[in-house]
Amino acid sequence: MAKEDVVMELANQLVYFTRTDIGDLLATKGYYNNDGQSKYTNADKAFKNLSDKIEKGEGYYELKGAKGEHNEHSRLITAELVKILKLNYQTIIYREKLIEAVKLIPDALICLIDGNRAAVAILEVMLNEPPEYFEMKKHVWDKWPEAKEYLSEIFNIKVQSFNIINTAEEVI
Repeated sequence: MAKEDVVMELANQLVYFTRTDIGDLLATKGYYNNDGQSKYTNADKAFKNLSDKIEKGEGYYELKGAKGEHNEHSRLITAELVKILKLNYQTIIYREKLIEAVKLIPDALICLIDGNRAAVAILEVMLNEPPEYFEMKKHVWDKWPEAKEYLSEIFNIKVQSFNIINTAEEVI
């Protein structure tokens, strides 16, 4: 069984991904053995079965209708999100979501849930941007009085604090 429901859930969070990304996540979640090719073969089968929702690009897949482009920055975002998803918490991710109130598009808004505890992070992967660019984005979040309210609303939990991170390791 190709686990289309699980693949679709992962695809909705990643937006851009490879068969390796999805196959490795399926193995991490215990659906397939981590050795061998079955995790990748089953990812391919799921992509074929979900061809009305997922389309193939040059060496990657994406959600149909995805806005943006698959480039080096996009690959880095996906790599960090895959690391976060491998933590095996209940995870909610909004990738590159425009926040009208502050005119920002963070790389990802992330909520990790473990029982009755949650951690919220804003991922900003830096590729060629100067440190000042990250500091500017951090400043906007720090000075936005409704930030916690906004995050609480989209994640449907009470957000008391959040972190702005550059890598998945900062969540761990």
